[in-house]
Amino acid sequence: MSLGSTNEASGPSKLLDGTSEFVLTYEDKDGDYMLVGDVPWQMFLGSVKRLRIIRNSDSNKPSPEKNATRRTTDDI
Repeated sequence: MSLGSTNEASGPSKLLDGTSEFVLTYEDKDGDYMLVGDVPWQMFLGSVKRLRIIRNSDSNKPSPEKNATRRTTDDI
């Protein structure tokens, strides 16, 4: 089967219907990561900064960016 076959494109994406080993998350304007589909579309559009595809098994772990200490020029 080729990648562009109509059978693959006609159904909903596994990524969006929850049957994939991956989940689609986004970072909002406050820096929090949320699952795509958790909020209404207009609210999502107004708050999304970054999309991230992660493994389902990693979705309950804290984001490495949240735990990292960021250095500023004042720290040097």
